[in-house]
Amino acid sequence: FQGSEWPIMRFSANDRYFARGTQDGISVFDSKTLKLLEKKPVKAKGMQHFEWSPSDNLIAYWAPEVDNMPARVVLIDPFTRREVRSKNLFNVRTVKLHWQDNGDFLCAQVLRHTKSGKTTFTNFEIFRMRDSNIPNEMLEVREMIEHFSWEPKGYRFGIIHGENQHRHDISFYTLGSIEGGDKIELLYTVLGKSANNLYWSPAGNNVILAGLSNINGMIEFWDVDENMSTCSTEHFMCNEIHWDPSGRMVATVVTQPMFGSVAMRYQLENGFNLWTFQGVSLRKVNMEHFYQFAWRPRPKTLLNKKEIQKVMKGLRGFMSRYSKEDELRRKRMDTAANAEKITLLTKFRKGEKRRKERYENFVKKRITLGLWEEEKEDEYETLTETEEYVLNEKTEPF
Repeated sequence: FQGSEWPIMRFSANDRYFARGTQDGISVFDSKTLKLLEKKPVKAKGMQHFEWSPSDNLIAYWAPEVDNMPARVVLIDPFTRREVRSKNLFNVRTVKLHWQDNGDFLCAQVLRHTKSGKTTFTNFEIFRMRDSNIPNEMLEVREMIEHFSWEPKGYRFGIIHGENQHRHDISFYTLGSIEGGDKIELLYTVLGKSANNLYWSPAGNNVILAGLSNINGMIEFWDVDENMSTCSTEHFMCNEIHWDPSGRMVATVVTQPMFGSVAMRYQLENGFNLWTFQGVSLRKVNMEHFYQFAWRPRPKTLLNKKEIQKVMKGLRGFMSRYSKEDELRRKRMDTAANAEKITLLTKFRKGEKRRKERYENFVKKRITLGLWEEEKEDEYETLTETEEYVLNEKTEPF
């Protein structure tokens, strides 16, 4: 079981409770009193790994096949000790649990084998947490799975799959909606990418196809809605990627371990690069000794789900309104700038007029004193020079 995994203690979504795995059970504690709930662990026979829901006080765990009993994925309420949902699985080697950020979906990534045990394949068991009775859907993939990742706050996910060690295919799927959605649907597959990780923007839609570790830092910025790459670049030896909480910027990072000979490998490349969500480079910083990078956390929004949906529905109206306000502000700024230019021009013309009057008075005085001679045109020679510049060239076929 996961008693040796870090972190040993795992906190619930509201931090009120924390839990640790035990042999055939999960011990849940109250963080205020540090007392074990019900004075005994929650029964979870054969439990190998568990995860709290990111939004609700529910725990998901899996247990392997034992004594002709099937493997199980179980959703349990630790307070009532009641199994909310369970799924029996056969011919299972291992299971990975993936919660969607809002706890709207749970994916159990099940590595299964054939009866002979010679070949393996993967089933993705998707549980819809917001629908009544928590229905379950299954997606089977016969290729090796490199990575699975949910879109934050959405109902899409991406998987990296394929047998090639350095180039994989990336498939994006949708569940239709958070509640009452249709069956799992493949949106499209991107072929032959140098990527082994997906890093979604916290705002959704934009994702980085990252080739870390043995691929040495290939990164591609991808717009999932448009099925389009916005930028493809490289950050050599990049081993971490961190989106800022707003989803507007992202940092690709090279850090070194605190200890060990492997730390020397990273010293020349240590540092971080900042990018926009579209892949425009903003800044590059190199540091000789660099161990960790973290964005400052953002406070949770004060809007509830309905208010957020209302804002999203009226987004075009807001954009139009603020665009008009921006245009008015720009015109006011232009008017202010033009007023300053007009003032300077008026001041210049008044000075020019004064200098012209002074010059004319000076000429009158010199004529009176007999010191003025009219300029003769034949004393000057006028030269005209013509220069030609090619502004553009265009070749048209006959």
